[in-house]
Order: sequence, then structure tokens, then C-alpha cells
Amino acid sequence: MGVDIWIDLQHPADVIFFYPLIRQLEDSHSLYITSRRRDETIKLIDSFGINAFPVLRDYSDPVRKSLAVLFRTVQLYTRIPSFRVALCLELPVAVAVSYLRKKNSILFLDNDFKLLSKKTISQELEIKVKKLATRIVIPKVTYSTFVQEYDAGKLVCYNGYKEHLAISGYTPDADFPEKIPFGDNYVVIRSEAFSAMYVRPHKESLVPNLVRALTKENIPVLFIPRDEDNTYEIMKYAYSKELIHIPKRPLNGLDLAYFAKAVLTGSGTMAREAAVLGTPAVSFFPSNQLLSVDMDLIRRGRMIHSRDVHEIVDYVISMWGKKKEPEFKRAEKVKNEVISIISELTFS
Repeated sequence: MGVDIWIDLQHPADVIFFYPLIRQLEDSHSLYITSRRRDETIKLIDSFGINAFPVLRDYSDPVRKSLAVLFRTVQLYTRIPSFRVALCLELPVAVAVSYLRKKNSILFLDNDFKLLSKKTISQELEIKVKKLATRIVIPKVTYSTFVQEYDAGKLVCYNGYKEHLAISGYTPDADFPEKIPFGDNYVVIRSEAFSAMYVRPHKESLVPNLVRALTKENIPVLFIPRDEDNTYEIMKYAYSKELIHIPKRPLNGLDLAYFAKAVLTGSGTMAREAAVLGTPAVSFFPSNQLLSVDMDLIRRGRMIHSRDVHEIVDYVISMWGKKKEPEFKRAEKVKNEVISIISELTFS
């Protein structure tokens, strides 16, 4: 028996992004949801109460990662039920499966940095697969970059960021600070995604020096590790072990960002979530070239970018307690735009 919509969740960001859509779409559409066997992703899926079918795991090694994508595509093609339209974020495995099954697909993109940087053979192949999508849905501020690579007839824009969709329908948990040793008096740090193919090798992470500098200022740090992070080593850099906390189980990332005094990340998604929630946000992404969505947030005064530890610490101190108005109204408008796009293609 077939379903209306198939959604593929591969990264934690996918779960946060698609959760509001899943909750609204499931009222009027039949859904089938798959995931990748990645510890952080599976735990987040469980915490949101999403019923997802896991298919294969992820690898940090580039060769094994590429092979896993191929094997996962084959498994999904042979195992998932019939569907009308597939939805996916950034990684186009569902696009490939949809193309092979002659079905529609909607690919959500916002990372135009991948198009501006030097690409590997596997990245060039990934772009070719992405071009097979029926519709490519992007933030309006990224259009000028994406239209240079993708067919303009396939591009559909919405007036916001994917993080607006993530916070649509979000209600802060008033009890959340009780789950944190520091209450609501903390800074979130998430390290660089050095295992991502589009991130060029860098000399070293900024995290150890950030942890050292912030805790020296008596600022509590809540560190959210990636799979490849050595949490024991990170703990050693704290000026005081009482000033750093690494959660043993997944916490709601939106609550983390909403109640934090600042969010510092070496990738981008969590900083953008913080920015649209009104929390001071810092990206220490290891490049001077940024995503268009990040540059737009910087232009609007909702984020800064820096890899200077002293500059970052000074910014955190100067912005302590200076939260901006969350962009919940804009988030609802973005969600409604996206729902309309999905529904139109599902029943076309």
C-alpha cells in the first residue's frame, strides 16, 4: 500500500527542520519516514516521538561515506513503499530513489557555500543528482547563487530561512532550565563539522581555546559534541570543571538556543536557530566565505562571524542578557509557504 509523502531524515538538522512539517502534514497526508542509523539523529527522532524506519549508518571516512550513500540508495529503492512525492534536506538520496521510481521529489537547500567552494568528484556527482529533483526549494536570499547552477524553472523560493521552519510551532519549555546545571545562565558551544565534505581541512578547532577563555571569565559552557569529538579532551580545557557540562542524553536544541545567553557554533544551523529565536549568535565557521543566509543574518544584526577567540568572548560579554524578539510570526508564514509547495506537488 502506498503513501502520499516519503520523508528521509539523515542528520539531526533534518529532524528539527521536518518536525513541524510532519506534525501538520500527518493530519491530511499519509507519511512514511526513514532515517539513517546515526546515534545523534536516532536519539533526536525518538525524543520527538517520530516513527521512522532506520536504514544504514553514516561514516566519517570519505570513502566509506560515499559507499554508504550508494548502498543506502539501493536499499531504500528496494524497501520503501510506493509514494507520490519525496522530501529531503541537502542530501539527495531520496531524489535519486524518486528519479529511479519515476516519482516527484522536493529537495530543500540553503547551503550555497558548496557551490562557491572548490568541489571534489563526489560533490560534483552530488550536484548532478540534486538536479534530478522535481522542485528545489531555497531561501530567497540564496537565489542568485543557486540559479547559476540549477534550472530556474525548478527553483522555488520562500521568504526566510530553513531555521524559521524549525521554530514554527515551537513553544519554549519553561521547565527546561531545570535540566541544566547552570539554569539559564550558560553559553552553548558546538564544534566545527570537519567531517563534512564541503569543509576544507583546518589546522585546529577553535573549541578548546573558546572553552578555556569563556570559563576563565566564569562563564558556564554547555558543550554539544559531534560524533567525532573527544569529550574527555574538551573537558580538560575548562578553567574549572564546574563550569562545563556535556549532556549525556539529547536535549531539545531549540530550548538550548532559546534559554542560552549566547550560542557559538563552528557549522551554522544552531547559530541560525539561535539568531531567529533572538539569542546572540556566533558562527566560527572555518572560512571567510559564508552561506548567503549567514551573511543576511549578519547584515540584520542577528549574528556575527569570527574565529578570533578574544573577539568572540568580548561579544558574548557585551551581549549578555540582551535577547532580541524571536521571529515566530515570520516562522509561521514560512511554514505555510512550504506546506503549500508540498501539497501542490503531491496532488498535481
